[in-house]
Amino acid sequence: MKSDLWYFGKDLPTLNTSKMMLKKPTLINNKIINGSIKQMNGSAYNLIYFTEDNKFHSIGRENYHGFLTEGNEEINNDPIVQVSSGYHTNAILTKSGKVFLFSDYSSPSNGSLENFQKPKEYTYFKDNNITSPVTKLSGGEFQNFFLLENGDFYGLGSNSYKQFQPNPQTIKKHKMPISQDKYSKPTLISENVILISDSVCTRNCLYLTSSWTLWAQGDNSCSGCGVGKKRNIASPRKVIVKGEDNRNLRKIAIGLCMSVLLFDSGLYSCGMVDRSGHTNDTSEFTKLKFFNDIQIENVVCGCSYTIVLSKDSQVYGFGQIQESNSNLISRTPIKIKIPDYNRINPLGIGNGVYSIPIFTVSGTSLAKDFLNLYESQEFTDFEINGFKIHKYFVEFRLDSSIEKIQQILKKYSKEETNIFLIWVYSGLRRNSQLVNTICSQFGIQKPELKKLNDDLKKLYKEEETKDFKILVQDVDDLDDENEYEDEDEDDDYFEEIPVHKFILLARSGLFRELFKNISKIENEISNSVKDYSKKSIESLEILIKYFYNDDIELTADDDPQLVFDELSDAAEYYQLSENNNFNSLLELIKIQFKINEEK
Repeated sequence: MKSDLWYFGKDLPTLNTSKMMLKKPTLINNKIINGSIKQMNGSAYNLIYFTEDNKFHSIGRENYHGFLTEGNEEINNDPIVQVSSGYHTNAILTKSGKVFLFSDYSSPSNGSLENFQKPKEYTYFKDNNITSPVTKLSGGEFQNFFLLENGDFYGLGSNSYKQFQPNPQTIKKHKMPISQDKYSKPTLISENVILISDSVCTRNCLYLTSSWTLWAQGDNSCSGCGVGKKRNIASPRKVIVKGEDNRNLRKIAIGLCMSVLLFDSGLYSCGMVDRSGHTNDTSEFTKLKFFNDIQIENVVCGCSYTIVLSKDSQVYGFGQIQESNSNLISRTPIKIKIPDYNRINPLGIGNGVYSIPIFTVSGTSLAKDFLNLYESQEFTDFEINGFKIHKYFVEFRLDSSIEKIQQILKKYSKEETNIFLIWVYSGLRRNSQLVNTICSQFGIQKPELKKLNDDLKKLYKEEETKDFKILVQDVDDLDDENEYEDEDEDDDYFEEIPVHKFILLARSGLFRELFKNISKIENEISNSVKDYSKKSIESLEILIKYFYNDDIELTADDDPQLVFDELSDAAEYYQLSENNNFNSLLELIKIQFKINEEK
């Protein structure tokens, strides 16, 4: 499955649009896109993205970034989690914490990385016995930023705007030398950092520390740091957002001329809409009331613009794509129409300096399914503060007895309880400060790191707690199709697949309907149900595991052809809430094992 790409702003030659500036989103021929995009990031001349099959690709000018078509074998064997781009350097982060850099530009005066036409692993941390892995990247104009798991925050590259100045109020360990004019050793900017920008096309940086202090440093000539109109911030300065608690800060996005902060309560921006400095020059972060009632999924910045993606896949924009062109989005936020978008797949947004990519993504439905399960208030077996819950699931997520959970939550209002239970079921923090406070009482110090999918993967392995059975008559045991009907009342003809009942309730519309019908007849949910899909036990076990981890995993004993053939209609048959993720995983199996689908 391939993603669709809509693009506007400064044209990239390989897009073949025949226009220098695309003044509105244009659907690009998807032959240009290789695979289903997971994340995309860009600069003035290039877009880099990676796909579901763990390949990374670039679009743009071949004399920038070492133009590539796909990643090397070393990266392919280690799942990519993020790509980031600067003017002349690209960075790739893998699941194991490895960083790969590549660039086309080598100039000591500009402090760029040496010329790597293919990605090369950046081994400085490993070579210097720094064992904490990298967890986040940011690429800048001639620089890269690295956030390590232990909270150390490093900058690498040109420091001509003082963006790498070490923070004396946060660094306790031995200070490393400051990089001045060229790439050499990275500079330790701060310790105990918990949030940085996902991508940077700027000469400055903003970061949040564990003391909930937001810091800014570097070039402030366009007031994009949010600390007044001082042009250069040689020493890190605290950023104060009036009326906000930094515990509720969810995202930082930085452009060259403007920056935005996403809080639980809304979106704040600062800086210049255009580089002339004559319009919308806001030197401190101010709230954009336009987004008060909009649930925001993501936000990115370019040079002088901001793009906002809502949770219902609506795109908004404000600012100016390029100061030398009249291609102005708006000085105030407006909706951006995406032509020929059918809303089957959710959207993703990326950023460039003068360009904006919008693309379809293979969305995961795991968190959404469990949130819907909670909000439906169906098939529950316990009640807390007026809300019905699934007792074992909540106990498992909080690693606490139901008695302790009741005792803690009775101190909170019904509204506060609801917000917390939404986090328990989905990981969504609608009030970060409240969720953090309640989680701390359960011994959960970093709720953002306690992922629903990680917990469900652990739960899958707990065989003794599975309270439900799917009874399957293996297709290999059947002499003919009628045998299903002749023997369906005799359990001896069926084999058992154990599962947690609430997993089926959350993930499959088919099983929800079956349980409703059983309840009407027996006044209770049975502890087993017979599956009449005529699929093998091997395939159904893989499907059930998908319910837990949103991934299709094959073992050496599995037959890929059999799995592909039998599960090709499973998303529709079992009424999965979003078919695209499941079907794209099947397509990946087809590619990996070179399966020829029967026509």
